[in-house]
Amino acid sequence: MLATLPYLHSFLASVPGEMDLRLADVRWDERFPARPIEIDGHSLQAVQLQTGDEEVWLVVPPAVWQRITHIAQQVIEREQQLRQALRREAEPDTSTSQVA
Repeated sequence: MLATLPYLHSFLASVPGEMDLRLADVRWDERFPARPIEIDGHSLQAVQLQTGDEEVWLVVPPAVWQRITHIAQQVIEREQQLRQALRREAEPDTSTSQVA
C-alpha cells in the first residue's frame, strides 16, 4: 500500500505540463477523484488517474485509499508549512529598524 503513494507522486511528475508540480499544490480530491464501486461483491474505490488523453483507474479497497489520502494530506500540510516558514525567513526584519 505504501508503495502506491510514491507511484502516484511519480505519476504526477510524468504527466505532461506538470513536471514542476509540488505536492503542496495538488488539490488531492480534484486531482484524484475517487468513487465507490463494487466488483464481485467487494466494495472498492475507483480512483481516476488523470493522464490527459487516456483514462486510467486505480482500484483499491476503501481503507487503502483512505490511508493513502491521509498520508498525502500530511505531506501536503508539511510542505505548505515549510513554504510558509521559508517565506517568513526571507522577509526583511523590520522590528529592529533604527531611528536616526
